Amino acid sequence: MVAKSAAGISPPDTSSEPSASPEPPLDAQCTDTACTLSYPPVVFIPPAEPEVVEAPIFDALVFVPHEDRVRIAAIHCVPNMTRAGPSCPTPLVDEWFCGSTPAIRLLTTGKGTTALRRPLQVWYCPASEARESPVNRAVMRLMSRDDDVVWYGPVVVMKFRGPRRKDYTDADRRELPRLSKFFRTRV
Repeated sequence: MVAKSAAGISPPDTSSEPSASPEPPLDAQCTDTACTLSYPPVVFIPPAEPEVVEAPIFDALVFVPHEDRVRIAAIHCVPNMTRAGPSCPTPLVDEWFCGSTPAIRLLTTGKGTTALRRPLQVWYCPASEARESPVNRAVMRLMSRDDDVVWYGPVVVMKFRGPRRKDYTDADRRELPRLSKFFRTRV
């Protein structure tokens, strides 16, 4: 038995039939005949543009074994990010070493024990050193063909911007006298 209200209209039975109309959202305004729904405005936020980090390029001195003279070549670098911020970029020198992993030596002192304002970083090929081939003719020519010390394989030299070695700058032929001494005193 269904109870009737004072107006003579019985309330709907909600126990067995699902409701035909969902309840209006909280921000709906209803009158006796219609409901007006108001939704918050939709704001489209464009995606953030990716940060473009340009790969720095620096000039380096390259001593190729089969050439008689040093050449200046552009070396691309990959920026490095650490928690403390950017660090020295990583030069991409693999193209000069034909599958070998290059070793690195630093030239940080000039005449006597004077520290260089702009140290040099020297990459060389330990695999070529181990097999003693090929002789680097460009280095031999720079050392005036001194036979006491022989360098093998390619050599790439880059110049740091300052003594803290946080960034590079372009290397040029003004570094050759310092490198000549470095190549002669190799251990």
